[in-house]
Amino acid sequence: MPRQPRLRSTDHLYHVTARGVARREIFRSDTDGRVFLSTLGEVIAERRWHCHCYCLMPNHFHLLVDTPRADLLEGMRDLNSSYATRFNTAHELDGHVFQGRYGSRPVRSDPHAREVSRYIPLNPVRAGLCQEPGGWPWSSYQATAGLTRPPAWLTVGGILGWFGEGEAGRRGYREFVAGGHGILDPEAAALRELLADGQSEDIRRVQHEYGYSVRAIARALGVHHSTLAERLTRDPPKVV
Repeated sequence: MPRQPRLRSTDHLYHVTARGVARREIFRSDTDGRVFLSTLGEVIAERRWHCHCYCLMPNHFHLLVDTPRADLLEGMRDLNSSYATRFNTAHELDGHVFQGRYGSRPVRSDPHAREVSRYIPLNPVRAGLCQEPGGWPWSSYQATAGLTRPPAWLTVGGILGWFGEGEAGRRGYREFVAGGHGILDPEAAALRELLADGQSEDIRRVQHEYGYSVRAIARALGVHHSTLAERLTRDPPKVV
């Protein structure tokens, strides 16, 4: 069997979220969950996306998706509008299902992607819906961890490629996820890893290589963005 594509840490990789209007439930039954995943699979096939991770919660969902053709806007419009129509029909409702436009955050580095890959399946644990991620049937965790067969549209090889081949890789992934319970901001956690000693040269390297903003870096370091900007001004780049 050919190896599945690795995650591509580019401007086309996103952590996507969408919530129910007024935080109402968008998944009322197991059938709703199956319908959503079927709809997601259709969009992935049509758009040629790579979905690396997902989690359905009662009133929102998370995705980690790579959109090679830079069509996140169009694909999410298709996904949310199609599911909303099916949801309203099934429950004899009308009106909006989702609360405004979806949210998305570019995933600019491998450390960031790794943190998102464990943040997403830990959502139901943090919400008290289960005691460990394998106990929640509506996320990609079971498939990635080797507990169930993945759907054809889920690219589990991208995440497992960080942890090794076969069962060793799946075990490494399970251990990695288990260590992420206290991480509430995956971007900040990744930046703290990338920033090394947090010196000005490290900050400029992260800005240049990955495109992270001063605001994002300041948030990761626990300082105000204006304070960090002033520091960078006082400490100009070294001339080589």
